[in-house]
Amino acid sequence: MRKPTYSVEIPSELISEVVSFIAAKQVQHSFSEFSRLYLAEIGTLGKVKHGKRVNVDISRDMSCLRNLSFFFRSKNIESLSRQDVGDYVRYRRSRVSDSTIRRELAVLGSAINYAVRQWGWNLNNPTLNQKPAQNPAKERYLTQEEAKRLIEKARFHEKAPYLWLFILLAINTGMRKQELLSLSWTQFNRDTQSLRLHKTKSGKPRTVPLNRVALFALGELQRHRNGRFVFQIHGRAIGDIKRSFTSVCRLAGIEDCTPHTLRHTFASWLAIQGKSLKHIGEVLGHSNVYVTERYAHLQTAVLQETVTSLEELFQGFFFQSND
Repeated sequence: MRKPTYSVEIPSELISEVVSFIAAKQVQHSFSEFSRLYLAEIGTLGKVKHGKRVNVDISRDMSCLRNLSFFFRSKNIESLSRQDVGDYVRYRRSRVSDSTIRRELAVLGSAINYAVRQWGWNLNNPTLNQKPAQNPAKERYLTQEEAKRLIEKARFHEKAPYLWLFILLAINTGMRKQELLSLSWTQFNRDTQSLRLHKTKSGKPRTVPLNRVALFALGELQRHRNGRFVFQIHGRAIGDIKRSFTSVCRLAGIEDCTPHTLRHTFASWLAIQGKSLKHIGEVLGHSNVYVTERYAHLQTAVLQETVTSLEELFQGFFFQSND
């Protein structure tokens, strides 16, 4: 006796989903294509933080992925392995610092995670535990004498006449290099004496208060204003200041100094003066207080002064007068 046969009707939606899933697993994407897709999407829609889309500055992502794409130009993202990433680390170590490599691998890891979560790509993340070990934080900041020399040399820099004003603003606001270079005049509120930053590293807008030195620098820049950006030359926004800044540091005899050192200088000087780490972190735009605590060791003099103030309460109680 022949066994009865049964026919089962499979929903067309399910068939399409299975076909798409199989196709997605078979499709290979070059590393360059993967980078372009990622940058195009986060540049338009923003990154996903805590389940929400936020607009962020993607200049760092672009720079890091450009370096990665050059090295992995013959690779598909699906076939990228831990050995490939290890080769990249060894290649880059002969050219840049470990901190730069960590940033580049962090961007790559975030991009891969994004493709997995947002696009449903079947990717492994070969950057896990591949970043060079990080040494305990040691933040370089300028002494007041170094800052004075740097500004004086920058003031007479023929090829970058705006550089000394950039340095003044950076030291007095703590803003990141790219936040300053992308700054437009519409973000400056003279009435409230502040700058409003929309695209930040954390993805959260923040307001930067301005002191008299910062207002002076903006006033000088405004006198020569010839477009929408605060820092521009020949009507175009300035892309980078690395070369001119390095040259001024050399002229001033200052070593181990980058534009980011100016941000650390701002925070360090405030910490030395005993200002609240919470308030310093808010002005800097830190995502949490733990990031700002790297400056806590600079407040030893203030802490000593704090506990010393209790001595007067015990005068004549334990200590005998010599009179």
